[in-house]
Amino acid sequence: MVPIKEFMSSYLELIAATDSVAHAAGRLRAFNLGCLLVRDNDDLVGIITDRDIAVRVAAKGKDARTTPVSEVMSPGLISCPETQSAEDVARMMEINQLHRVALLDAEGRATGIVSLGDLARNGYEDLVARVVIGHARSMYAHAGSPWLR
Repeated sequence: MVPIKEFMSSYLELIAATDSVAHAAGRLRAFNLGCLLVRDNDDLVGIITDRDIAVRVAAKGKDARTTPVSEVMSPGLISCPETQSAEDVARMMEINQLHRVALLDAEGRATGIVSLGDLARNGYEDLVARVVIGHARSMYAHAGSPWLR
């Protein structure tokens, strides 16, 4: 069992919950990231993704300069120890319908993020396929898709 920390993305950025969405979007662009972990003082309280900004800000016509990150982030951070196996992390992603999971060290500090892309690049294509298929089935089931009838 190879611990997930062996192929996690160790570069991560945090942003304050009170910062503006415009600031978050600028940091996503500047660092070429898909997400930022959100903190309130020293506590991790959520994650904001490029999709959150598109769906919860741009599509709703909100002003990104005045909207705080806390208003549009995905609250409650799903995380796991950096010693977890790829199989366990993929199962967590599948159950929680996630594309990314934050990894924590023994002291509970965020040390990285693992994404479906990280798993795929490291030989876990079968796990990624299972997660993506699970997401698709759940999405269509919730939407009442005729494809699942």
